[in-house]
Amino acid sequence: MESERLKILDKIESVEALKLLKSEAEMVLDESLSSESIITNKANTIFQILIVLLFSVLGFIASTFPDINVNSHLIRICLFLICVTGSSIWYLLKIIYPRLTYSKGTIPSKLLHDDIVFKDWEEFSILKNRIYNLEEAIKQNKKIQSERISNFKISIYILLIGISLITLYSLIIIL
Repeated sequence: MESERLKILDKIESVEALKLLKSEAEMVLDESLSSESIITNKANTIFQILIVLLFSVLGFIASTFPDINVNSHLIRICLFLICVTGSSIWYLLKIIYPRLTYSKGTIPSKLLHDDIVFKDWEEFSILKNRIYNLEEAIKQNKKIQSERISNFKISIYILLIGISLITLYSLIIIL
């Protein structure tokens, strides 16, 4: 199906139609890059909160270290909280850590192909190559975004399930 679309693109001879396609592809890529920024900002915010929580709990455990009682309910809750926040932080780091993304522009070497040179650098040939490159950038960014969204969801689920289990355990202890 994709090759059929590429064949249709090869048949287009109107520069205006190619400019419209290029414009639409750039809008999709812009939206993808904007979405990436939003996910990174959300992950970074949650990461900062969890780091504070993790070090607070670690500080509490370190302060009680000589007299630590592993059978204590409070220590068990703290240890479980360390595991939950640590696991959630792991998935958030996968999001925050810099990754290769594809930008709106094209490096000149990707625009230089035989079909352009032999057609005397016609504008529509350059536009066609630009659209091909935008298509590839959109596909790669969507693939990366899908993985980042999955990691974000896993991190949040770990956090929510962990907090729910800690709350349930605390209620059982109280009753």
